[in-house]
Amino acid sequence: MIAGSPKGSDRQRARIAAYKDFVGSRNLHGAANIIIRNFTIRDGTEAIRAILDKYPETTAVVCNTDVMAFGALSESRRLGIRVPQDISIVGFDDAEYAAQLEPPLTTIAVPAEEMGRLAAEMLHSSLSNGEPPRFVRLDSHLIVRKSA
Repeated sequence: MIAGSPKGSDRQRARIAAYKDFVGSRNLHGAANIIIRNFTIRDGTEAIRAILDKYPETTAVVCNTDVMAFGALSESRRLGIRVPQDISIVGFDDAEYAAQLEPPLTTIAVPAEEMGRLAAEMLHSSLSNGEPPRFVRLDSHLIVRKSA
């Protein structure tokens, strides 16, 4: 997994925890390796190189953002590694450009617009009525494209 820093990000912590739970529950040896980076394309390129240097037999990488997946996908292709034939790469966020990459990026879509709307409504209620924000769980879904 290529993940963003979990410091100050409940979403990154939740994504990392879910990944660890999944890997642990299925006894996937070697899959529990997580590389923490920032949230840039360059971080994705550096992380995939580090993964492939240490674990050349890697066949799949989960990235916690489409930005890092973009870097991992681009660097894999630059290194002559075929996606998805040699390695599968999956992102998270369903960024606008994800479908335009080559190959198009398989990703998890999150309801960003709905998150923003709910956050604004809760902030308004909190400031207007003193109503505390509430926890809301929104559904995400897998967008299968050609990178996995």
